[in-house]
Amino acid sequence: MPALTLTATGQLLARLTAFSIAALALSLLWMSRYQPVEMDLAMLHYCAFLINEKGLLLYRDIFENNLPGPFLLHAMIGKAFGYGAVPVRLLDGLLLFGLAACSWQILRPLSLAAAVTAPALFAIVYFAGGTTAAFQRDYIATLPLAAALALLCRNTGKPLRDALLVGALCGIACSLKPNMIVMGPAFFWILLQRLPGSVTTRSVQLLPLLGIGFLLLFAIPLLWALRHADLAELVHLYQTYTPVYVSTRTDLFHYDNAWQQWRDLLAMQASHLGRLSLMAIPGLLWAWRQWRGDVQAMCHLRCLAIALFAIAWHEMVAGKFWFAHLLPPYFFALLCFTLLLTPAAAAAGNAEKSLRILLVLPVVLLTFLAGTLSWQRLHNAGYDAENAQIRSKKIARYLQQHLQPGDKVQALDGSGDGQGSLLLAGAVTATRFVEDIPLYLQPHSPVTQGFRREFIDTLTADPPAFIVYIHNFFHPAGGNRLQEFTELDSFIKQYYEVAVLEDGEYTIFRRR
Repeated sequence: MPALTLTATGQLLARLTAFSIAALALSLLWMSRYQPVEMDLAMLHYCAFLINEKGLLLYRDIFENNLPGPFLLHAMIGKAFGYGAVPVRLLDGLLLFGLAACSWQILRPLSLAAAVTAPALFAIVYFAGGTTAAFQRDYIATLPLAAALALLCRNTGKPLRDALLVGALCGIACSLKPNMIVMGPAFFWILLQRLPGSVTTRSVQLLPLLGIGFLLLFAIPLLWALRHADLAELVHLYQTYTPVYVSTRTDLFHYDNAWQQWRDLLAMQASHLGRLSLMAIPGLLWAWRQWRGDVQAMCHLRCLAIALFAIAWHEMVAGKFWFAHLLPPYFFALLCFTLLLTPAAAAAGNAEKSLRILLVLPVVLLTFLAGTLSWQRLHNAGYDAENAQIRSKKIARYLQQHLQPGDKVQALDGSGDGQGSLLLAGAVTATRFVEDIPLYLQPHSPVTQGFRREFIDTLTADPPAFIVYIHNFFHPAGGNRLQEFTELDSFIKQYYEVAVLEDGEYTIFRRR
């Protein structure tokens, strides 16, 4: 086959693949339009409801050790659009289109097919995560990081102005998830190469601008928190609870010792790096092979490789390698992966041009696997406008029918339908423990024992009208958390009776 025909055929195949994947992503976005507020999204949205509508103070009245940024974001959403699922889905779609715009800026000079495929494939992978990944902080924080990389890939010739903007974008990302600070050195290194002079001179020029931009945006949630949060309590929780949380495994059981923790952490990070390398390196090498004589294209590739290397380490900070937490590195890895669709150079031999056609296959295979999982999850969930039979709706209907003015409700759940049901019912939590995970981590530690005493004392002083116990949430106590927390079990048996029992789903206890 003549070289020209091979090139044209390969380019046509890549573009057809790209637009087919984009069409699949759009169809999944449409299928997800009724996806309800569940998991961490429910917890954050419920906290925003308590802050906005009930005047509770974050950290003092709502137990949390996350920075104020996510709560400000959800408080703004609640104030502007309410606390329903539809506004979140619309914002979700806008965020995906924002990522698509950034991907276009980063990849279009290298490959139109990759620029279309990368955000579409990321959307498909995102939908495969279901409600456990939906609108999570890590996912949202990916957008300002992608925007910073897109800005750097433009190479405007104004590195000092770019430093201020990149710092601001990093400030937004870190206010949502502090782990994103790992991107700061990467962006600084990229900017450093664009100024003349010694390293010291260039650093003195760049660092103040990066810092100013960062602080201007990072400080906004902290200023909001002066009115809506107890920052002294946040500091106290960082000193007491955070060390306990950080020293727990991904399944929330605690490590036996520091050596076991470091061994497992390094093993998980090595596995994570291996997956990212398998996705990213082939695409980067293929694109480098085709564009190695083009200075601007090589600048894009270097920026992309540096950004991916940096973000690959962000979860080492917390050590919880959950799917939702890994979305940012997956996004950057998929940008690299889809570079397999880069056109073969005109000077390439026939064998290399034929190979380029074969490189479409791994992109198609990953799309098929992620797309099948995404479609099955959305189809099997059967979401509709009402979602009347989901667990949080069933609990909320009961609460709405039986709550009296002034009644409070205690949810016993990690992050999910416990908070979601209280949000739907407009109920106020009976204690500051909106989620009960802090009551079970390292149960014999003085910190956890102190939380348990506080929890029981608060319930005793002002018993809630109802206690909602969610059955099937992964937890360090195993299947029945009440049997492990004997004081709580005794309290419920003494003062409460079973009002509703849905086996395997939830129990609603009613005060006698």
